[in-house]
Amino acid sequence: MIALLLFYLFFPAVILYGCRKFSWLDKIGSVMLAYAAGILIGNLGLFPTLSPEIHKLLTLDAQQVKEEASTYVGSGTWTPKDHAAFSIYQLQDTLMSASILLALPLLLFSTNLKAFLGSARSTILSLGIAVVAVSAMVVSGYFVFKGVYGDQLWKISGMLVGVYTGGTPNLASLKMMLDVAPATYILIHSYDLIISFAYLVFLLSIGKGFFRWVLHSCNIPNEEENITQVEVTQDSRTLLASKESIIAISKSVMVAVGVVGLSALIALQVPASALMVTIILMITSLSLLASLNQKIRNLKFSFETGMYLILIFSLVVASMVDIHSLAGITPGIFAYLAWVVFGSLLIQLVLSKLIKIDADILMITSVAFICSPPFVPVLAGALKNRNIIMPGITIGVIGYALGNYLGFLMAELLRNF
Repeated sequence: MIALLLFYLFFPAVILYGCRKFSWLDKIGSVMLAYAAGILIGNLGLFPTLSPEIHKLLTLDAQQVKEEASTYVGSGTWTPKDHAAFSIYQLQDTLMSASILLALPLLLFSTNLKAFLGSARSTILSLGIAVVAVSAMVVSGYFVFKGVYGDQLWKISGMLVGVYTGGTPNLASLKMMLDVAPATYILIHSYDLIISFAYLVFLLSIGKGFFRWVLHSCNIPNEEENITQVEVTQDSRTLLASKESIIAISKSVMVAVGVVGLSALIALQVPASALMVTIILMITSLSLLASLNQKIRNLKFSFETGMYLILIFSLVVASMVDIHSLAGITPGIFAYLAWVVFGSLLIQLVLSKLIKIDADILMITSVAFICSPPFVPVLAGALKNRNIIMPGITIGVIGYALGNYLGFLMAELLRNF
């Protein structure tokens, strides 16, 4: 357990060193390397994995399983192997949550609000295009794949609109609203993880270059604002070993912890169903308020520290992907999800070309919808463009708010066909 924790915390530093040392690794990119390393370590069989039964329980009600884990072990329901696998899952879940929640304020402290306001029109247009694209692919897919899952496809369609305009919280909410069977929910949730991961890898590898070539991106920061792939600059690497850098990083982290702590206190006052939306909204709002203070905005290494945490997040997420889950796939439903994800991306590309939306805005909008706001900084780092983080998170939060409404309305509409 300790060895795995150390791997998650310090292997990103190895990746950054490798990218600095070898130009071919730098071309691949640190985010892609983190994903590759995560998938490798998670599928080598080096540590126990969750049984299908426990995985189903976690998908349906993770909080209840966490609260009753000791009871399962004490009663003999779980074997020692199950307990060990669950402990590793808890470590991964904690690291994943902590890294992204701390990374968000660190990345936003240096936000250029003028740049964000300047791109507001493109952001709103891109948001509208994304809603149209997802809705169009869900409706068309409903008729293309009608009959592949009995008479419940209308419920699945509603959940897809919710999850691909909002996120997993919307998927869970729509399960309750539409009275979706647990087996169906688990199926959709599992396939969503696989397809969304494949989609993200596509964007991080060949997709970003292709979209910038088609749309001729003009939203890339100039040299003074430019960030590297997630790596810090050569000067920053030298300073990271100095007392000055340690003090600067400590200051940034302390302010970030304060923002996350205050956001969590506020979020605890709302229902559990709105917890994720509230905490991301509060972190975003408080971080932007903090960025108005010149001392906080000019904190050294805050952005670099945030991007290092994004590497940890990427490594952990990838290590939780089970490639063996591809076995036994229900082709029709899997194809429906892929139809929606990649089809909506194609529609966004065509409409963005016509309306002249920037390539980076298009991609960050799509990621905010398909993968949810926590993955926005991952793509921003790969695109070397910090200016799109704020628009991306804003779109993602709006998507959370819209997801339940759009999903329920879509389901009720298709129910009659």
